[in-house]
Amino acid sequence: MKKLIAPLIAAAAVATLAVPAGASTPTTWSRKTLTCRGGRHATVTYKWQGGAVVDSWADNRCRHQYLNMTWCEVGGDSPKCGQADVWPGTKAHVGGGNVENSAGLEMGPSCDGPGPLEMCEA
Repeated sequence: MKKLIAPLIAAAAVATLAVPAGASTPTTWSRKTLTCRGGRHATVTYKWQGGAVVDSWADNRCRHQYLNMTWCEVGGDSPKCGQADVWPGTKAHVGGGNVENSAGLEMGPSCDGPGPLEMCEA
């Protein structure tokens, strides 16, 4: 029995060394394009890792509509949620952080503030 265990332990040690240190989850990108009234577009670009958004950028080319982005943390008993308003005619780095994310166009801001990018709790 001892003769069988030793080779298995050695094989497991070699397999562990074969995985590069700092190996990460594959990164994928997606883009959501929303059509504004008047034919312009708002675009959100998402950077994904492990099934969650880890970073995002917004380009709101709408003249009169606000791009509203909402997110909730992935996992946990009571995940925290937030939202951001990207004002008309604004480009912004919105960020991320292991979240599920959605975006839509609104006629007014959902968060209070002077703009052009406002974040608040959802």
